[in-house]
Amino acid sequence: MQTPAAILLDMDGVLFHGTTRLPGARRFLQAIASIPHCFVTNNPIRSEERVAAHFAAIGLPTPLPSRVITSARATAAWLASECPGFRYFAVGATGLHEALAERVRKHLEHPFRKPCTDYNRAALAEALADWDRSAPLILDAGCGVGHSTIQIARQFPDHWVIGVDQSADRLARRKPYPEALLPKNVVFVRADLVDFWRLLDEAGLRLARHYLLYPNPWPKIGHLGRRWHAHPVFPWIPRLGGVLECRSNWKVYIEEFACALGLVLGREVAWECFEAATPLTPFERKYRDSGQPLYRIGLDLAAAG
Repeated sequence: MQTPAAILLDMDGVLFHGTTRLPGARRFLQAIASIPHCFVTNNPIRSEERVAAHFAAIGLPTPLPSRVITSARATAAWLASECPGFRYFAVGATGLHEALAERVRKHLEHPFRKPCTDYNRAALAEALADWDRSAPLILDAGCGVGHSTIQIARQFPDHWVIGVDQSADRLARRKPYPEALLPKNVVFVRADLVDFWRLLDEAGLRLARHYLLYPNPWPKIGHLGRRWHAHPVFPWIPRLGGVLECRSNWKVYIEEFACALGLVLGREVAWECFEAATPLTPFERKYRDSGQPLYRIGLDLAAAG
């Protein structure tokens, strides 16, 4: 018989039944060790790492995770190549959480080192220009049109409240709040949060409160790395301290954020469903009025430490 160029192997029912290794499976895998091969499965729940760990647990030669092809990974790859503009959501997030955990650990082990731009350094200087250096700092990260920043400033009149957004157009739409009616303890700056968070830390500044209200969820499977909790800058968010509050109308986003935050802090982080009696943002009002469930994490990082 001619030696095959490569082998694709099913697993459950071929090499094992559940947790029972089938007779001859180990000997067979040892015999094909020198032939390129991959393991394929239509089970979308287990990640590649969990499949490899299952092999080890039942006494089979452990494959590299890169040699395991799950139906979830195959579907994601196909959709990314065939339907790049198609909007879809990942449901059943066990495998996704594990991919997220791998990213967070990588970012913790290999800190983000991209140089900060001069315009973001100038934005930080502008944000702190009128700060008296004694008022506690609050950051409304990704503040959009600034309605939340203004409400937060009114709620905490003895704090210095900074609203940051990357869009000059959104920051310009602070209606119906002319300059004369704005609280005196608030400032808006246009900046990239990826730099702004790191520059706050570089300056040795810590926050009293930190809001991430309805950040872009980037729901496509291939966009995991664009969500804040999977981005290389994420470890800087809890490093800035204070009471951290993240809100979203997408349960998966909050679950992932809590998972990533728990990995950084080394403890479980709780999240909750809540009702927004007084919406902080236009999005929050829209979601509430349309009956969508809302989710949030509220964590005192000083207490957590």
